[in-house]
Amino acid sequence: HRAYGARDGKPMTTETKSWMASITKTLSSNLMWMLVDQGLVDLDATVDTYLPPLRGVKVDRPLKVRHLYTHTSGFPLMDHWGDEMSDLEEVIADYYPYLAVGAKQAYNGVGLAIGGKIIESFTGEAIPICFQNHLLGPLGCTNTDVVGTMGDARSVPLDIAKVGQLMLNRGAYG
Repeated sequence: HRAYGARDGKPMTTETKSWMASITKTLSSNLMWMLVDQGLVDLDATVDTYLPPLRGVKVDRPLKVRHLYTHTSGFPLMDHWGDEMSDLEEVIADYYPYLAVGAKQAYNGVGLAIGGKIIESFTGEAIPICFQNHLLGPLGCTNTDVVGTMGDARSVPLDIAKVGQLMLNRGAYG
């Protein structure tokens, strides 16, 4: 509830936003888990169930929603692209036959970006609006800005603590 130090020659305040990096992944995962809790998305369903461009692509092992969030989608280690691509599903369809789905864990953000496309398809909202309408707004996180699914959030400790408490409370806060 107090701030210390300085950034760029200015004193830190409780409203000075900091880059949250991969905490963004936790935020976007919460959006997916809301859909799972509502019975709209099945973690063990194949991704092509929700993203038509992946349907009919011949693969050795199908990509499941669960793979997107456990970093086992088959994309390379530290590959962080996709949020900015409006045609991500089509690009992934070209990669799909070459992915070693489930073969190993490789930390990346591509899976989260694909998950974001599933979230958008159910909510009918772009990810930034979805964050505001379904997570940040209801929690009163007025000092958090996030537009992607994997690494661009800027926030303050109290807002992130609210999300943490929501998770500790298994989806309830306040």
